[in-house]
Amino acid sequence: MGYAHLAREERYYICQAVKSGTSLRAIAKAIGRSVSTVSRELARNTGARGYRYRQAHKRSQKRQTSKGKKRIGL
Repeated sequence: MGYAHLAREERYYICQAVKSGTSLRAIAKAIGRSVSTVSRELARNTGARGYRYRQAHKRSQKRQTSKGKKRIGL
């Protein structure tokens, strides 16, 4: 089973919800994701200036494009 990356709109919602003091569980329920997904997103993309959704989305896209293709070894 695959997974879907967070969309920019979801990251924006996370950003606004964190600023307003919403719990991780409530954020996860609102966007239909697991609490661990929201927690990892915040841990991975929170810097000295807090969670910035635009920067987080750009970094995510950069990671996706730099991964390259998967190969099956023989």
